[in-house]
Amino acid sequence: MKLQELQKGMKVVTNTMPDATVYTVETIKNFTVELTYFLPNGSKVSGGVLDACYLKMPTSQQLLNI
Repeated sequence: MKLQELQKGMKVVTNTMPDATVYTVETIKNFTVELTYFLPNGSKVSGGVLDACYLKMPTSQQLLNI
């Protein structure tokens, strides 16, 4: 994704697999994005820091797997 397309709180994925983990954007700094995701029990987990170019918008199928 382009950096200007990202917003804090938006849902993103890093691959196109139907069962891909859907991450939430926590912070955006320069060209990097800090990601988090939630476990089935509701715990919030750090997903790491990635370059924005590796992120994609989730498909409707991926969003159903949250």
